Amino acid sequence: MFFLLVVKIAHRNLLVPLSRKRNLHRLLPVMVMLLLLSTSCKEDDLRTETVISGKIINPSAEYVALSNFGNVQDTVEVDENGLFSFEYENLESGFYLFSHPGEYQSIYISQGDSIKIRLNTRAFDESMSFTASSAAENNFMLDAFISTENENRDYIKNFEKDPEVFYSFLNEATEAEVKRLKTIAKRKDFEQDFVEKALNSIKLNSYSRLERYPALHYGKRNILEARKLPAKYTDHRKQVDLKDNSYYTLNSFRPYVNALVSNIALNNLVKKSGSSADLSRRGYMYNSEKLRLIDSIFDSKEPKELFASNITKNFIRDNRNRVEVKKLVDDFKKIVTNQELIGSIEALAGRYEELEPGKKLSDLDLMDIYNEDISLTDRIDGLSVLFFWSDRFPDYAVRVHKKVKDLRVKYPEIDFIGINTDNQNQESWKQISEKYRFDMNMEYMLENFDDAATYLELKGRNRTLIIEDDLTIVDPDVNLFHYRIETTLLGYLNR
Repeated sequence: MFFLLVVKIAHRNLLVPLSRKRNLHRLLPVMVMLLLLSTSCKEDDLRTETVISGKIINPSAEYVALSNFGNVQDTVEVDENGLFSFEYENLESGFYLFSHPGEYQSIYISQGDSIKIRLNTRAFDESMSFTASSAAENNFMLDAFISTENENRDYIKNFEKDPEVFYSFLNEATEAEVKRLKTIAKRKDFEQDFVEKALNSIKLNSYSRLERYPALHYGKRNILEARKLPAKYTDHRKQVDLKDNSYYTLNSFRPYVNALVSNIALNNLVKKSGSSADLSRRGYMYNSEKLRLIDSIFDSKEPKELFASNITKNFIRDNRNRVEVKKLVDDFKKIVTNQELIGSIEALAGRYEELEPGKKLSDLDLMDIYNEDISLTDRIDGLSVLFFWSDRFPDYAVRVHKKVKDLRVKYPEIDFIGINTDNQNQESWKQISEKYRFDMNMEYMLENFDDAATYLELKGRNRTLIIEDDLTIVDPDVNLFHYRIETTLLGYLNR
């Protein structure tokens, strides 16, 4: 006579015959194995250590950061090999912002995860990939983000649709995205918490487009017509709690808040004046109203500082009226208490004041194709256009060089000088320039990148300046793609 002991090991049922005549010691190996497996499973279930590690190719700084706008605000070192690692005990599951200076991406972390990230700063989002834990969820969100970014480039034509047509079009597109998420979530067994937050991200992206519609459809001249839009264009505002920090780490959150605040500020000012004739989006009144709205929307320090500082920085960069700049900086100081941030904003305003037309540009140390050092003073001889470019923005690099090639033919009296802003070795710069077939006799690289980047506010920006041969600034921030650029250049030549 014998019994059958059913042992479940690695999801397989093993039948072990047991006879009363057999000795007990024949059972001991099986019993021990069961005990070990049980202990191992419990340890996996109770795993509380979370690790986020990876490698950055061509890092632009020596650190990366992880934040949830709450109890996690951490930075770790990127070593000489581009490696980094965050380690946590009992990290709360949810979305976090993973950032490297000038770039950020939303990632989902589940407690106990061991996430591997790999990216190249030359194409931050496009090169980012995830392996190990939560890879499927994060790769899904990354693909969705890149898809939305690509859509946005060509989306402007959709804002031409009539209100009802646009709303139906947007609704159908949103429903298709939701359906896709739910289908993939079911197939890949995504966590419910992830699915709920991913749905919020899709909705915020849709709401952003509703907020952008009035200004882009009616334009500044006819913006008063936006009052006739149906209530469903703003009903979503009641559904989004902007004080809920679970929204803050979603990629679609910043575009939504920017669109929301811009739309409300525009409507408030037009309603107050009864006209949009004198309204300028680069003007003080509009940006001051946006700061007021940010202050009223957010109680939490971090998002308030983020949006308020971005509004103020952009105003400083775009506005040449120093009186208005000072007024907006004062407004900023009234709603922000972070003294370090206030100091950085004041320093930014000061640097832009140093770069006003008529002031002298500090000399720059450059390096040419032959690895020879040369100062900017020794290089220029007459009216010159300095256009700065980076391989981090390859589309712009190609476009600006193509534009400059055309302008060089039309305006041989002007010296167009290309300056690469990537903090890299000379060989890499030469390879990049040769890949794009740039005229290397007209190309240079910054010798002291950090100093020049701070002085000229180059980090994350593709700037163009016009200067005289004595380094007097003619135009500190000219747009070579403006439809009147040739008229502008002729004006500077004929002064």
